[in-house]
Amino acid sequence: MRPNYGNKAGGHLSSEMLSTMRLATTAADGPLKLATAVHEAGHAVIGRALGLACGPATIIRDGNELGHAIVEDPLRTWQRGDGPRRRLLESHCITLYAGAEAEREILGTELVGDGADRDKAEMCIYQSNVRITGVQYLRDAAWVRYAEALRARARRLVRARREQIEAVAKAVHIHHHLSGEEINAAMVTAAHS
Repeated sequence: MRPNYGNKAGGHLSSEMLSTMRLATTAADGPLKLATAVHEAGHAVIGRALGLACGPATIIRDGNELGHAIVEDPLRTWQRGDGPRRRLLESHCITLYAGAEAEREILGTELVGDGADRDKAEMCIYQSNVRITGVQYLRDAAWVRYAEALRARARRLVRARREQIEAVAKAVHIHHHLSGEEINAAMVTAAHS
């Protein structure tokens, strides 16, 4: 059972940011476009904060996909000597969870949600063969506790990097696509403001 995050105090965009974003939102885009921008910004910022190789982010629809942020799965290229697999696995899963956590924390919504990202995280954990204490099978109680602990870490990182996520979300919302360099610049600007 997923916890109910609901609306939290301080869990909304500043009125200045909201009004700026509203200018770029058309009736056809609505709140889903804004939620997608925040969601993808969550992936992009937290992936970078955890040291993962990251590229661009977009909210340009592609089939059923509302948008995406490019974050490399570090376990695909892992080789002996690259460091502990568990740390890389957890960084990747936290980054996957960060999209929905950013949406919940900043907007108080679950319009984009975490279904696909949660499934990717579960498959990543399952296929990694990393031992998790107490886990005997997929989605048992120990598995759920482990996944919730990773989600809680994502939530803490989102709160700590909120200004950067909002800056990237605002830019991707307005421009629809940001290169990796533009995301890095938005993060640096937000960190120094």
